[in-house]
Amino acid sequence: MKKNLLWICMSALVVLGCNTKSSSSKSDDEEETRELKTKVFEYEKNTSHAEASISIEFPVGGDEELGDSIYNFIVETMKEQQAYEDDLDEYRNDGQGFVDLFGKKISSDLEEGWENYTQGDETMEDVLNENIKYSIVDNNDKYVTYLYEYDNYYGGDGYMNRVGATFLKDDCSRVTNDFLFKNPSSEKLLSLVVNELKKKYCEGEYAFLGEEELDGIEELPQAPFYITKDGLAFYYHMYEVHWSALEGVIPWDKVERLLTDEAKDLL
Repeated sequence: MKKNLLWICMSALVVLGCNTKSSSSKSDDEEETRELKTKVFEYEKNTSHAEASISIEFPVGGDEELGDSIYNFIVETMKEQQAYEDDLDEYRNDGQGFVDLFGKKISSDLEEGWENYTQGDETMEDVLNENIKYSIVDNNDKYVTYLYEYDNYYGGDGYMNRVGATFLKDDCSRVTNDFLFKNPSSEKLLSLVVNELKKKYCEGEYAFLGEEELDGIEELPQAPFYITKDGLAFYYHMYEVHWSALEGVIPWDKVERLLTDEAKDLL
């Protein structure tokens, strides 16, 4: 009898031990989210005829792979805009050095631009400028979205550019239109884009276009869509469909039916 009782107690302990998880174990749904630590680095130089400014929310800690993906985006857009060809690997952990490098380049370009613009006419009163900003516009446990904003004035009409990029935190990849949409060239998607442009540029405080000017748009933006908390943002570069840059955000409830299952999981 004692032997049977001892065997029952030992068996219960074994079963209990096999079904007890360590407090440190985690289910798949409880996996740690990739952390991202950033710091804003700035450069600014103003003279009587030139103004230069750079502000970059730079990855300085947290998950290394995610930080590298964001840094590569910063390098890609900066080098393209500045026609810069040298390697920049040494600035991965030197945000201020990165900002100072391009700040000095921009200041020099503005001085040269002033000479070309005025051609020695010191009575010119215009102020040339070039401004760059990188910032996080959305960040949660599933993705982080960066926005690159650029504008300059070297005389004439000036120039502006925007590039948004969303990075998935599960694999640090950059979101593409193929990831977002069942059909990335859908006529329904184009219709949503045009409707959002009409609301923004044909009505209210930003109105400066007639609807007929937007009805002729036949192509989706060349730049990929990017994710914000309000919906999917898009951007047409200057002269892509109009002499002015055009941008907007399609609310989630309007675009959800066009999304892939993977994209819906991010909502």
